[in-house]
Formats: sequence, C-alpha cells, structure tokens
Amino acid sequence: MALKFIHTADYADIINTEELDVISNSNADTIASAEKKAISKVKKYLLRKYDTDTLFTAIDDTDVGTTNDTRDITLVEYCIYFTLYILYTRIAKRNVPEDRYEQYKEARDFFKDVQQDMITPGWPLLLNADGETESPGVRMWSGHSDDYYY
Repeated sequence: MALKFIHTADYADIINTEELDVISNSNADTIASAEKKAISKVKKYLLRKYDTDTLFTAIDDTDVGTTNDTRDITLVEYCIYFTLYILYTRIAKRNVPEDRYEQYKEARDFFKDVQQDMITPGWPLLLNADGETESPGVRMWSGHSDDYYY
C-alpha cells in the first residue's frame, strides 16, 4: 500500500472511473503526475501562513474514509478539482468541460480567499522555531494612496 495524499477512492464522488481512465489513458503515472502538480499549486497558495507538511500528510490506502483519515475533506476535494483540470488541459486546453472548469475556478477562488485571509479554514498554522505562530508580516503602504493634487 502506497502512502499518498490523494487516493483513487477519493475520486469516486467527483468523477466516474471510466471518465478518469479516458482522460488519463488508464495510466496511473499520468494521474500521479497531475496530482503532484495540483498539490504543488495548492501549496504555493498556502505556504506563507499554513503548515503544508501537516496539511498534506500522506495516508495509507486502507485509511481512506476511516477514522484514521486525518485529511481535510475540502482540501482533498479542491486538490482533485485541480488534478482533473490538469488532466483535461493535457488533452485539449480549449475543450475542458464547463463543469470541470467551474470546479477549477471554485477551488482557485477558495485558495485565493484563504491566502488573503477572507476565509479562515482552521488549518494548522505555520510555527517558527520557538513554537509560535508565524506571521506573514504587515504590508506597509499597500492601500490606496490618499494623495490628491489640485
């Protein structure tokens, strides 16, 4: 049994097996590559504030859907949306089904909102060497300029 973050059983609620086989050419390596790219993209949204090593903990196939499954279900779902979009764009960038594109946009918008602190998902925060919460810092002068010239 392989330790992975996304497992084949996770796809069942989102895409049927036949469709997944078609877009991946029934190749597990193609799916694994797309999953790796998707997780990498998601991590880039979350790296500044969240402990991505804890968030993306790999689990065994036998633990999927059990009480031992500690993964955040929303994170898994949105990573699958990214993965499916990557698989479809591999075939034909302009012919991605509308529902898959909408799912991808939903996931992307969610991660952008998390990144901008508009959504607080309750995930483990990044800690510094002292065990304190890391702060991404305060951005100075990032607002609208109030300088008026008359």
